[in-house]
Amino acid sequence: MAKQEYLNFLDFTKGLYEKALRFLEPGSDDFSILSGAVLLTVGLEKFVKYVLYTRHPFMVLYNKIDGFEDVIKLEQGETFANCNTISFEVALERLVKLYPELSTEAKDIKYIIEKRNYLMHNFGYIEIGNLEKRIQTKIADMSEAICDKCLQKHPQEIFTKEIWNEMAMIREAYKNAEVLEIEKRIKHLKRLYSKGQSLPCEKVEISNEIVTIEFTCPICEDAADIGIKWEFDIDVDHREGTILGAWEIPYPMLIKCGCGFTMNDPEEIEIVLGDKYKELIDYCIAQKQEEPDFYDD
Repeated sequence: MAKQEYLNFLDFTKGLYEKALRFLEPGSDDFSILSGAVLLTVGLEKFVKYVLYTRHPFMVLYNKIDGFEDVIKLEQGETFANCNTISFEVALERLVKLYPELSTEAKDIKYIIEKRNYLMHNFGYIEIGNLEKRIQTKIADMSEAICDKCLQKHPQEIFTKEIWNEMAMIREAYKNAEVLEIEKRIKHLKRLYSKGQSLPCEKVEISNEIVTIEFTCPICEDAADIGIKWEFDIDVDHREGTILGAWEIPYPMLIKCGCGFTMNDPEEIEIVLGDKYKELIDYCIAQKQEEPDFYDD
């Protein structure tokens, strides 16, 4: 008789992460990257559901709950194994609702979920380089944030030392490469500015839906504007087609300075801001809570 093994959400996560990392070593071919991306994303889905399930098993069940009967089953030790669970999208939205401090990391994961769904169900063009970079960095970021903010444990305690060290090592390699590229660009722009030359930056416009906050320009060290756009993060039950809730989250979308320096790639802006990025997000959220009209037109 074939062996049947009981695997909980966390068992799946560790096993899938371990297998995925074999496909995602730097320099891997395209289909290794795509295979690793699918496995790593499914592993993260299981991890998100693990946190929800640990909080309360009913948080991940797809089928409507019979309040009385299911509570009795739970009290009698029912684990609800092999029951249909909610989609990754819904699970992520519920996790952010429980832990709003994960909202920044969750935005990147939504992009990865979209690409995972594309790989599973569609065909056509896909930008593998961009997907590879995000898979290699953002899933590790989210996994670490969940361990810290939801479980209050170091990732090594959750995933094992070997798995986490490899994830962290690959993440840092990709992040360092991107940081170095941006640092070189900033140094080049500084040289042009010091010589009085115009900066070869893309022209950007600040629309009415974007509000600005001042920060120190990395080129001229004068005051520059960071454009903040508030976007609604909507909690949707995709299978039922109903909206469960919505809340606003601020995203730095562009930088514009009088010296001519501009930037409109949110990921590059995050790198330029460095440690101040999280401070900026927290400041915007705090201001919105204290003064609801602070960002209104």
